[in-house]
Amino acid sequence: RIVGASTLKVTLISPRDGDIFEPNNNISVKWRSQDGNRPNLQNLSYFLLYRPNGESGWHTVGVDLKGPQVILNSSELPGGDKAQFRLIASDGVNTAFADTTGSFRIPTKSPEPMISYPPNNSTYFLGRTVLLSGKAFDREDGSLQNDSSLIWSSDKQGKLGNGSWLTVSNLTLGIHKITLTAKDSDG
Repeated sequence: RIVGASTLKVTLISPRDGDIFEPNNNISVKWRSQDGNRPNLQNLSYFLLYRPNGESGWHTVGVDLKGPQVILNSSELPGGDKAQFRLIASDGVNTAFADTTGSFRIPTKSPEPMISYPPNNSTYFLGRTVLLSGKAFDREDGSLQNDSSLIWSSDKQGKLGNGSWLTVSNLTLGIHKITLTAKDSDG
């Protein structure tokens, strides 16, 4: 293959500066490609990157896209007030990229706690030690493992303690609904 000078150029058309995407909104990322030396651009591959606040590193959200558009769900992306996309186009030799003009907003998400142990509807004898184990994930902060980030509580006794695991031996008689609450950097 003979490789000559390339005038490959890509432009991100949407989203636009100032756009706001609520949770569960579809985000249509559209672009245009052009190369003055080649009328046929069907052999291009596109890679889409995302960053939520304009300063953090880029996260890959699309690989080997065939363009000129991809639909993403805002709930699957970390939130940020200065979010941006970067599109990279390549024919295997020549490469071009474009960033969104300005920035857009995707609201931050609440963390998602998950109780690993005990299983639902577990039964224990009064006075027995109960092991509580769980974790939480946050779209912006990642895995939450700090003791102050995870709070265990009972609907009968209130707060039981903090951390990814906790042993409790003072549960009162009766049915308890155990809850794991997670706090992220947003509070």
